[in-house]
Amino acid sequence: MQRLVGFGIAACCAASLLVGTVGSANAQSVTPSSFTKHVCAAVATAQQASKPATTALKEAGSAYKAAPSATTATALRDALTQAASTLDQQTGGLLTVIQQTGTPTGAADFVNALVAQLGVQRTKAQQLAQNSAAVDTSTSAAFTQGFQQVIAETKTASAEARASAKSDPAFKHAQKTFRPLVRFLTTDADTCAKV
Repeated sequence: MQRLVGFGIAACCAASLLVGTVGSANAQSVTPSSFTKHVCAAVATAQQASKPATTALKEAGSAYKAAPSATTATALRDALTQAASTLDQQTGGLLTVIQQTGTPTGAADFVNALVAQLGVQRTKAQQLAQNSAAVDTSTSAAFTQGFQQVIAETKTASAEARASAKSDPAFKHAQKTFRPLVRFLTTDADTCAKV
């Protein structure tokens, strides 16, 4: 999945609301292995669904680089906004899968931390979409300054998200079964490792 990490990409209100929605209805029927497989499958699906937006962003970047103009600047801004919106939607879908899958017995801390981290990333994606949509394309200087600012914010958010996940005790001490999900959150990987 193309996360905040992906183009440089990673609140608390949304995360806390989401943490409260993680159900334990399936807690006795879902194993840690099954949970990891379901969530990693959702990550892979989200990554595939994000490819068109990522490709469009790369193409718009190439077009702007080849022929900078208000038209190509607008196309690049819009492609970044769409990529961030797609990330928001895919992260929302991933959170839904986590909720529907349930919480394995003894793994509430891990699942709550996972939901919180993804909730923060989703909020950052929403902010990125808003900020990129607001980039002024009327002049080359205004566009360059605004676009570079959005990219810098994205890189900072990405680094902060990885650092936060790496320092979270729920991830530091996660069961071996959850390690593919931990790698997904704590590195620049856009999918889970093989489960």
